[in-house]
Amino acid sequence: MWSESVRYTVALVFAVVDVSTAEESIVNMEEFKMLCGFVRLTERINELLGKMEGTSGPNMDPLKKKVNEILFGTGISDVSKLTWNLYRDLDCGRGNGLAAAPAGKSLVKDLVCLCDGNDQKSTIKIICYAGNVKQTGSARWRNGEGHEKLWKTMQSKCDTGLREGMPTVAEFQEKKKQLKERVRRYTDTSGREHHYIFGGGKDRGLHTCNGAATESDGICVMYPRGTDEDNASGIEWLSKLETLRSEVATVEERAYSNAHPQTKETSKKEKSDRSTPSKTEGPHTTARTDGSTQNERPNAQRNTTATTSDMTNNTKRPPEEQRSCTIVASRPVTLFLLSFI
Repeated sequence: MWSESVRYTVALVFAVVDVSTAEESIVNMEEFKMLCGFVRLTERINELLGKMEGTSGPNMDPLKKKVNEILFGTGISDVSKLTWNLYRDLDCGRGNGLAAAPAGKSLVKDLVCLCDGNDQKSTIKIICYAGNVKQTGSARWRNGEGHEKLWKTMQSKCDTGLREGMPTVAEFQEKKKQLKERVRRYTDTSGREHHYIFGGGKDRGLHTCNGAATESDGICVMYPRGTDEDNASGIEWLSKLETLRSEVATVEERAYSNAHPQTKETSKKEKSDRSTPSKTEGPHTTARTDGSTQNERPNAQRNTTATTSDMTNNTKRPPEEQRSCTIVASRPVTLFLLSFI
């Protein structure tokens, strides 16, 4: 029994090691997952635009056009209309020359650069995801049909996730942070210019992204230098996606307010009521510390007068007492007169 448990544990450990080793041998797997995440964010925005298009809100066509620019590039509406150069590094990036860092203009092109193999001296067998062993020869890089088929396959391989609706600011910023952590700096031989490398499966910077498996080449994309030494500011589709997310969020909020005007007015009224002081007292009423008000003063005066009158009446003596006092007061006079008799 014990030996069977040991064999099971050992087999499980080797299985985990085999899976980890297989994943490590897949070049650009993490980069593929990251860019798939941005594809899903773009799709969610596009789905939201489709839902708002049926309302009486503004025309969504300009915003939908921006979605296509993020995915395929400026002025391109579909993957079939993408144009490709004769050589891979002219689309994916090289360290010098006129097309030094052409990547970052199209999210789909960047994915193709990371996931389409090249048999030009390459020993890489699996790229981006398990089963992706197809390779395109250097002479066939210009073939757009092959890239189009790869894009359709990648769409089915991308982890779309369960979230729907407008991506939040925090969600976008988290994905952007993860992307920036894997973008590496490359400085040319002169030391004057530098670009940024994404992918390639190597820790040190590569010189070109031509697909060759040499010390200075690889399957990668090269991004241009942006502003303020930000290694992601030169990625056009990323900047456009961030701007589009903000614009669509504003349109969505405005559309909701227009569809629920009563809710908006109720909110304003509640806010106004909270800022207005209470007016339950009358115009001539002044609060007093003893709980009474100025309106009670006439009654108080009448009560005072009545009390004074009662006190006066109470000080008057009865007739018997008054006669007794008169008799007592007249006795000295009588005695005085008798003294002369």
